Amino acid sequence: MRTLVSLSVMLLLAAPTCSVNGPGTGDPVTIVHGTSFGMCGGYCRSELEIDGTTARLTATSWDSIKYPRRTQTLQLSEAEARRLRDLANAKDLLAVEGTHGCPDCADGGAEWVAIQMPGRTIEARYDFRANLEPIEDLQQRLRALRERFQ
Repeated sequence: MRTLVSLSVMLLLAAPTCSVNGPGTGDPVTIVHGTSFGMCGGYCRSELEIDGTTARLTATSWDSIKYPRRTQTLQLSEAEARRLRDLANAKDLLAVEGTHGCPDCADGGAEWVAIQMPGRTIEARYDFRANLEPIEDLQQRLRALRERFQ
């Protein structure tokens, strides 16, 4: 009996845990929203990264000599940053994790949303401007935030 109890305890301790950290857990979270176009000239790829109250938009090109990396930064209010973290719900993003449609096929563009947590990144890729039901509010907020950069 003692051996059975010891074995049961060892199995419980060795079993992998399936927890998802994310907003609301106190863990630091970085939200990333990106766009990319494969067949274009100029700045074809951009990535908006929100870390705390800092929003940083980085644009890159396939021709880094003619179009060097360009980065702009905005400070968000604590309320706005909190709202974005609340919308970046790990459970909702897990529901749409992976690739949807045919991002950047026929140069239609690709878009993605990711949340980066300690030890885990959850990402959804999809056709440019497509909306994914569980994260649609987050997508709209991130797109609106991009518009504030000049």
